[in-house]
Amino acid sequence: MHTRFSATVIVLVSVLSGSVYSTYLAAQGAEPPAAHVLYEADGFEHWSFPLTSDWTHLHGMLLNNGTNRGSVSAPIFAPYRPEVANYAVEAAIRVIEAGDSFGVVVRVDDDGRGYAAGIGRKGGMPFAGMLSGFEAGQDWHTYRIEARGNVFTQYIDGTFQGSMTDKRWLSAGRVGLWSNRYQLEVRSFKVIALQ
Repeated sequence: MHTRFSATVIVLVSVLSGSVYSTYLAAQGAEPPAAHVLYEADGFEHWSFPLTSDWTHLHGMLLNNGTNRGSVSAPIFAPYRPEVANYAVEAAIRVIEAGDSFGVVVRVDDDGRGYAAGIGRKGGMPFAGMLSGFEAGQDWHTYRIEARGNVFTQYIDGTFQGSMTDKRWLSAGRVGLWSNRYQLEVRSFKVIALQ
């Protein structure tokens, strides 16, 4: 029998396997540095949608209707592919109705392997490697993941949430979002160069 957890959790995971690979660092409270914007979504009209019907765009926003019952290995990708491996992805997201998990993906290779950071639970059990509880509510929040070398760091609204080290996917890869049973509105998506 599975225990149902009501709190959302912040996670850094591999997109393909859904497991956490390395060490989380203590909260640092530092704001991420400002840098040059490489890509910024403009209404999401140029985004391609996966075979699932849960993603669409309307009134300049990207929407998810919460019907995907898959895993974090089925993201929607931006129509931009970074040329450098050190970058941050920021997305302004509002939860309309809570589900299992959602977040940002970075450095995803052509076989669908890479990294995901977000909040949520899956199948009634939390993802491995909980950092802290976070209740998104229905307010807008900015979710940011930085990929710098082999270190991946997550921020929510500019506040450090956790970090991990992993050496599997070090090339630029693809970037995007995922949602598993969450109804979402996404009003901005940026890829930012890191020094």
